[in-house]
Amino acid sequence: MSRVVAVEDDPDIRAVIELALGHVGGLAVTCCDCGHAALEALPAIDPDLVLLDVMMPGMDGLETLARLRLDPRNRLVPVVFMTARIQPHHRADYLARGALGVIAKPFDPLTLAQQLRLLHAAVVPSST
Repeated sequence: MSRVVAVEDDPDIRAVIELALGHVGGLAVTCCDCGHAALEALPAIDPDLVLLDVMMPGMDGLETLARLRLDPRNRLVPVVFMTARIQPHHRADYLARGALGVIAKPFDPLTLAQQLRLLHAAVVPSST
């Protein structure tokens, strides 16, 4: 896994995600501030994974995921939700809607990239 699109409306959290995944995690990260921007950017980036905030104004993460799955180019891209809404029934709902996993906010910037790699490896085994 090398390319991640992170969708987060809060600019401070976006900056931390960019540092955590790019500088600390060594991944190529593209940050988008909303679901619409992510849906426009995805085809050109061809990400290995999308990290998606659940609660965003306008189009929330659940709607963004639903629209992402309608595009054949993005249908199989693994999506991990990031949210403060982490109760068991929330987590079960996110997974039932097609998320690969859920990461709780606040998250640890030093381990975020590794968490994503582990989730990604569960569905896309390494070729090495």
